Amino acid sequence: MRQEEKERRGDVRTGQREIDRNFRQFDGPYYQGVRSDYLGTQTPQIQRQYDKSSGKLSAMLADRGVLNSSIAGNAFGDLERTRTEATGRATNEAFDAENAFRDRVEKSKSNLYSLNQAAADPKMIAAQALGQTTALTPPQSTSQLGDLFGNVLAPFANFARADAYNPAGGRVRSFFAPSSGGGSSAVYK
Repeated sequence: MRQEEKERRGDVRTGQREIDRNFRQFDGPYYQGVRSDYLGTQTPQIQRQYDKSSGKLSAMLADRGVLNSSIAGNAFGDLERTRTEATGRATNEAFDAENAFRDRVEKSKSNLYSLNQAAADPKMIAAQALGQTTALTPPQSTSQLGDLFGNVLAPFANFARADAYNPAGGRVRSFFAPSSGGGSSAVYK
């Protein structure tokens, strides 16, 4: 009985070494790479949308003649704040993806340790560990981001659209008399 238990313990230790050897690749730098890869797909999308929205905003503000005004400063501040928030969300999602993957790896490893204790079969455990580490793939961020900056551009786009449908003729209205205020007219013969 003692000899069998001694052999069993040796098999369990051998199985544990096989698990550890196969899971060695999942270390700190590996998980940081998961986070970096996730961010690497999100950050360029945010920057492209920001650049495009910044150009549109500049054009709309210049068209209204307020590009160097406090209105423009506020609008560009809103645009920058939205970019910062989007980048922060992407960073948080990248950390969440990293942590979720780390949890999956640890759960898989823990399940193998339990199986190893029950089976005490190092060859079977080595094959299981290799299979599970091969099957574990980090999450991929393949989703396209929605329109991040539409809420910043909307007021200016709506103004331009409303101005185009203005009965006074859009931007030409400044050439006409004001529609409110005082004044009189008289016809003399």
